[in-house]
Amino acid sequence: MAANTERTRSESCSLSKSSEETPVTMKQDADFWFEDGSVVIVAEDTGFRVHRSLLARVSSVFQDTFSIPQPPDAHAHQGVPALELQDSAHDMKCLLYAIYDGRKYLGDMEPHIPFVILSAHIRLGHKYDIPEIVDQAVGRLETYFTTDLETWAHNEHISLDSHLPFDFSDRMIADVFETVNLARLIERPTLLPAALYFCCQQEPDDLLLGIPRADPGHSGDAAVMRLNDDDARRCNERSISYHHHLALALVLNPPSPTRTRFVAAPQWRRTSSLEDNVAPLNRCTPPPASGNALAAALTRHLEV
Repeated sequence: MAANTERTRSESCSLSKSSEETPVTMKQDADFWFEDGSVVIVAEDTGFRVHRSLLARVSSVFQDTFSIPQPPDAHAHQGVPALELQDSAHDMKCLLYAIYDGRKYLGDMEPHIPFVILSAHIRLGHKYDIPEIVDQAVGRLETYFTTDLETWAHNEHISLDSHLPFDFSDRMIADVFETVNLARLIERPTLLPAALYFCCQQEPDDLLLGIPRADPGHSGDAAVMRLNDDDARRCNERSISYHHHLALALVLNPPSPTRTRFVAAPQWRRTSSLEDNVAPLNRCTPPPASGNALAAALTRHLEV
């Protein structure tokens, strides 16, 4: 975490402070506006009056930021120092809930934690160097984006609503794209094999142009989720191959009426690791030989 800490600490320099003496224009958040709060965090047009000592205790980035002496004309609200951040109000509120409520925040929502809350925790937990918040969110994503072969096969044949501790949005593909991007951001390769395998099943236009998904912070607006250029290119190259092998799989292994969706599940090589059967796209090693021709056909498109 040392490298990440150095990076996030340097980012704290970009936290905007105005040299103007005019008060900050914003609306007060209904849940995080404490009269005894010692700092006002401003994200977009929303202000959160919170406790500087608590933020500094959990985050080295906030600790370093608050230790920098501020000029007399720095932004303030009703005499309380104001700090303007380049984060969405939605993401910042999710982070503050996790800081103030701890594990109870996510625990009370299980098994229906919105994916966008987990992604906000990973993104801002990483940015502000709060590893516990990142780990709690990643742990829940790993129940679906697993490297365990039996768990992965189980996930692909039952309803998503029946066993996961979180809920995908109505644009699940966009959530998967974001999972890949988050795994790259925080350097958690364990999330990548299942996520990239799913990406390879998507249409080329979706891989290259992205998928629009409602922005939780702005009703009616949509943000486009897309893979980074390298992942989009490599997944697009495998997409055509995947659909060719899928046609073969439908003939040899037709979908059952009890399945919620079809994902070919051949008799994989006996191992506990999905990575051993499906070579992840972030590696350049081919998958091991399999005694099942269909398994070999379905995994060849993942070789890089």
